[in-house]
Amino acid sequence: RVILITLNLLLLSYLVFQPDLPASLVVLTVSAFYQLYSFFKYVDRTNRDLTKFLSSIKYSDFTQIFSTENYGGTFKELGIEFNDIINRFQSTRKEKEESLRYLNAVIQHVGIGLFSYNSSGKIEFINNAAKKLLNATNLNNISGLYQVNKSLAEKISTLKSGDKIIFKYVDDNELMQLMIYATGFKLKDQMFTIVSLQNIQSELEEQEMDAWQKLIRVLTHEIMNSITPISSLAATANKMLAGFSGSESK
Repeated sequence: RVILITLNLLLLSYLVFQPDLPASLVVLTVSAFYQLYSFFKYVDRTNRDLTKFLSSIKYSDFTQIFSTENYGGTFKELGIEFNDIINRFQSTRKEKEESLRYLNAVIQHVGIGLFSYNSSGKIEFINNAAKKLLNATNLNNISGLYQVNKSLAEKISTLKSGDKIIFKYVDDNELMQLMIYATGFKLKDQMFTIVSLQNIQSELEEQEMDAWQKLIRVLTHEIMNSITPISSLAATANKMLAGFSGSESK
């Protein structure tokens, strides 16, 4: 394009000094204007594509497709590279979304209750186990726990990162013992707290039952150890009495 424009302008400069060729002068003038217009439009199209590409990255809009038709040389290669980068961004986003969905599925299906809230108390996520333990289906803020259980809400609100407590309460005539653990982290200049809830009542009951069984086994062993000599002495005495009775009858 630059070579054609240069040749056209050189011929136009030559024809300016040729008064006997006015028609050729007009044709070359029109051709020069058209070539300059086409050149600027071509460059402007590339700039628009570049701007659109940068905007796609800025706003994470990776649905754009850049046409490589009617491009020449390196401009066509530029369009191909644009599309390749956009496809890579799409692939990366897809992988992150799949990982996020997998993580959410795992969080929702674990047996331990989990929920997270920010510095203002807004709950960012809460899994099904936590909703079941807290008996709360719609919990958007940590302050909503006061409607569920005031003592539990006060305990959780005062937890610091790394704190672990056991909270005991009665829910529907059922004794509940929750092990509550809190950990904090910072994300995008904002502090978040993750709280885990685990009902350890069944585990404590199992441990208590196991302790009773062990105690019973120990007591049984000690009682048997105490009874064995008595049984032995009783048997010996019985034999002695039987022999004594026999000698008297004779």
